[in-house]
Amino acid sequence: METWLNGFNDYIFTTDIIEGSYNQISHTQDSNYPFSCNVNQLEEMNRIIKNKLYEKFEWFFFGDDDVVMNIDTVLELLQNEKLLIDRIMNHKLYKPYHPNPNIKYAVLGSSASLGGDNVYPSGGAGFFIHGDVFKNCKQIKITHPAKKFVDVLVGEWMKENNIAMVPFNGMTGCDPSEAGIDPRNPDHYEEIRKNWITFHRISDFERMKLFNDIWKNKI
Repeated sequence: METWLNGFNDYIFTTDIIEGSYNQISHTQDSNYPFSCNVNQLEEMNRIIKNKLYEKFEWFFFGDDDVVMNIDTVLELLQNEKLLIDRIMNHKLYKPYHPNPNIKYAVLGSSASLGGDNVYPSGGAGFFIHGDVFKNCKQIKITHPAKKFVDVLVGEWMKENNIAMVPFNGMTGCDPSEAGIDPRNPDHYEEIRKNWITFHRISDFERMKLFNDIWKNKI
């Protein structure tokens, strides 16, 4: 909370163990992975549908607890249609509808595939879901949640509801080093500021603070 989420209040941590910290919510007390992770995220998505939280918020972001995000850029993109379209790889899939009459809505994020049209969002990179998606889709059926990763279960829900996956530039589910990025290298600062929205597998405070300071132009 001393870095990228500082000052940003509209977020929730889903956890199997409630510690009394700010913005924690739990849908299961079973701490076995991946059961706990899957149930917590899927039930939170169902809570959004059931309680019509899509009437309060336009966009929802889901990501792992080791994701860092350039919040200032994200808020700018989501409030400016031209900038958002420029960021999306396939412009025809935008907002959040799909030109194919059989596909009604879309999710923005980094995607992975099980083959064919079985595409799912990368939970590591994080993904954005527009409120209209939740408004017009059924709740997720949570069956055998321990057998698959939550990303895949969300992908199955998307396919059932004819939701397309829209690739979003600047989000990666891998470690920054696998994308050739090192926040310790000043030569990478400009690319990080200009091209990247999220990075995954950032659990050490050093790199978390470095990305925060780069995006905030503190270094």
